[in-house]
Amino acid sequence: MYVGNKHSTTASCTRIVEMECVNCGYHGQALIKGVGLGQGASPYFMDEEGAANRSLSRAEKAAEKNVLDTQKIAKCARCGKRNKQNVQRFWLLQSLKIFGGIFFLLLLGSMIYSFEEDEVVYLIFGSVAVLYIPLIFFTDIKWRWFTVDGRVHHIEPEGGTSNEGRNKHFNS
Repeated sequence: MYVGNKHSTTASCTRIVEMECVNCGYHGQALIKGVGLGQGASPYFMDEEGAANRSLSRAEKAAEKNVLDTQKIAKCARCGKRNKQNVQRFWLLQSLKIFGGIFFLLLLGSMIYSFEEDEVVYLIFGSVAVLYIPLIFFTDIKWRWFTVDGRVHHIEPEGGTSNEGRNKHFNS
């Protein structure tokens, strides 16, 4: 049993980043909102302030990383397309999360089965592996993919309207 306190913090940051489109050659800037979650532990309640600070620091780092990840898969302000290579990399990493987790659960179940030799082990770990797919999809992947466009606000260049009609309003 864990004795202590766990701190969780959600942080957000906004950054102006350079945007480049490999499809149409667009170069511009965008304001991107990043969101991150951080956790810190205080075993036996001995470091409450340190745990809170670690939680905040991790959340801020995760938010900064989220800005960069969002920049990679955001739509172009001019043509509305995404960078195909970055999108493929995004989905490859998400697939590895899912299938790596399933493989680990089935491997763990097989190891336990080798000691117990009870068929219920496969039923338990197989069911958990199947439930792992929607859990990861609906808690992580869905949020990362479907919130991208709402967290990107393309900045219109001075004196020009090459992005006219394509500017997305920034949702906070």
